[in-house]
Amino acid sequence: MAVELFRVDNEGLASMVCAVAVGTIGPARRRSDLRFNFGNVGDIHRFVRSRVDYIADRSADDQRIRAPWVTLREGRGDCKSTAVLIYALADIAGFPAWLRFYDQRGHGWDHVVAVVDGIPVDPLLELGDEVAAVSIRDVYI
Repeated sequence: MAVELFRVDNEGLASMVCAVAVGTIGPARRRSDLRFNFGNVGDIHRFVRSRVDYIADRSADDQRIRAPWVTLREGRGDCKSTAVLIYALADIAGFPAWLRFYDQRGHGWDHVVAVVDGIPVDPLLELGDEVAAVSIRDVYI
């Protein structure tokens, strides 16, 4: 499967992804539809892969980030929205999680995933696999 990625060349978007992830944890905890019993990181990976289809951004200007429950309800999301969803599910399940940003071509952050209990969780790849990158930045939120 070819992995389509969007291009992000500014720090503002990385900050926005983190802000949405942090801001959605509170509401997610109050929503019963996000209370799942995940025994391990693989359960989260399988859950998201089976319920959310990846959609690429239409352009570098198309940088919407869906709240986790919206991503689940709509059954689709880009890497930003799925990373926020995975981060929220991991937090609810009690796993340590953070966000990992990738610069694949040396032009800015162009992909993001959640890292759960030390394992990168990218629904486009097998559990633990990562895209090739020029640089990587972990953001602990």
